[in-house]
Amino acid sequence: MWSMYLISSIIFSHFLSIIFKKYYLAVFIVVLVLMLTPTQIGSSDNSLSPAIFTFFFNIVFEKDYSLRVLRPLFLSLPLSIILVSFIIYLKRRFFPLKD
Repeated sequence: MWSMYLISSIIFSHFLSIIFKKYYLAVFIVVLVLMLTPTQIGSSDNSLSPAIFTFFFNIVFEKDYSLRVLRPLFLSLPLSIILVSFIIYLKRRFFPLKD
């Protein structure tokens, strides 16, 4: 199940990134992190599901407005933005644009 979700998330991130050609790498990584960051479904349950979808499921169906399921995203999203910034910095530093 996770392998099919992983492949479809990569394809979705790629197609969404094609729309923003100039920022392809940044959009690709951020969307992929948003879709793939796992969280526990319940506080006592060990099964994992994507955090963003679990959050929306809890809001819509369970009327649970807790941000507990988004904690992994609060950690992984800033790290991914730092990673993208570092990669862009390295590309500009070592591979300058030729005019």
